[in-house]
Amino acid sequence: MCTNLILFTVLSLLFSIEAKSIPNAQSEKVELNESTLKLLFVVAREGEVYPNNYMIKACPKYEYANHGFPPGELNENGRISMYQLGHKLRLIYPEFLHRRYITKNLLKATAVGNKYTISTREGALLTLKGLRNENMNKAINTRKWSAKRLSTTRNDEFTDAASGYYQSCPNFFKKQKIALKKELMPKEKNKRPADESTITDEDINSKTKNLINKLNENTGANITGDNLVALKYLADLYEATERSNLLLPKWYDEDMWISLHFLMRRYIEASVSTNDLRSLAGGRMVKYFFDKLDDKLAGRLEPCETKLLLHIGYERTVVPFFAALAGEDGFEINGLV
Repeated sequence: MCTNLILFTVLSLLFSIEAKSIPNAQSEKVELNESTLKLLFVVAREGEVYPNNYMIKACPKYEYANHGFPPGELNENGRISMYQLGHKLRLIYPEFLHRRYITKNLLKATAVGNKYTISTREGALLTLKGLRNENMNKAINTRKWSAKRLSTTRNDEFTDAASGYYQSCPNFFKKQKIALKKELMPKEKNKRPADESTITDEDINSKTKNLINKLNENTGANITGDNLVALKYLADLYEATERSNLLLPKWYDEDMWISLHFLMRRYIEASVSTNDLRSLAGGRMVKYFFDKLDDKLAGRLEPCETKLLLHIGYERTVVPFFAALAGEDGFEINGLV
């Protein structure tokens, strides 16, 4: 199995404080570096976690149903990757983040709240430890965090923006289901891009159905055209299983891993494939980002000299943010957005 995958996603947008407006900052395309950097805004997903109860519930035949691990919490790999995230940020911006006073007083680390797990909150605290260059072994082996420490990562505004509307909006799920069925179970033959010109939607439809049939047979799941969300839970389940250093079942071989991996790429792309989906899922997070940027420019952040705003979320909250921020045209390689 390939394990060299991206462990988390990081976004940093750098703006000169002299920029009078966002459009001007974009159009001028000034080369930004640490000498002009005034605020670093970072959004990252939590590190690797043990399978959570939603994943396990989607798989009646799950091999570790009677598990001994804390469901949904950071595993060893996840704790390490969160610490390394902070350490890498420190190395990327050595001048901006080098002083102890800055890392102690001018960095804010918050997380999407969840009543079932503390994985994002723990991830935020571990990232801070990496930023402060604290002892790595001691940091990642901390198994219990005080309620006081965890409370420092609370951010109701970010939690609401990241998950409130996305999780409770029936309109999003209705539109997502249409997009998923169109992408994963097309009915008409249509030619693919030139490099796949011999592959038709019918061929892909057949391969997808075969994969789903194999998953249903081995897991006892009920993946159908009207229940494609179960497909995502199963993919997450076995990725979390592997990254928790648990043995995968024999039927989940490398061919299955590769097939499901590429299917999930299509699943995620389809889930944010239209402006409506991007706006519904990630629009509020983008507004939150620009509101914080406005606060920085207007001197309303507390403290006003804050250097970094770090936000830890889940994949399901972070991906829509990037999709909504990128918009229909995506990111420019050397521009801002």
